[in-house]
Amino acid sequence: MELEIGENILCTVERIEGTVVFVSLDNRKEGSIVVSEIAPGRIRNLRDYVVPKKKIVCKILRISDRGNVELSLRRVSAKERKEVMDKYDQERACVSILKKVLGEKTEKVVEKIKEGKSKKT
Repeated sequence: MELEIGENILCTVERIEGTVVFVSLDNRKEGSIVVSEIAPGRIRNLRDYVVPKKKIVCKILRISDRGNVELSLRRVSAKERKEVMDKYDQERACVSILKKVLGEKTEKVVEKIKEGKSKKT
């Protein structure tokens, strides 16, 4: 899955170091969010907005030549957040159904589906 600037992506908060939040992206890359991109206005406590292991929707601002991904939480609208979360919930529901039907073969089938999906886009 190729990342594009301006794309909204689901991330998992990994750690908070000083004024930077580090997140993992679904394609096993790591991204970062600086405090000014967490929320508009003054932020007194960063943990009011993000906590480790929380799923958040971020917008990709920049991708450096070295592969660093800079993200923004505050630039994602409520509608965009809902769309990404609905897609994630729908995907989890489909995987759950596949697990009930296929059992142990589920992971291989899901990988094949994702490979086919990424080839089309």
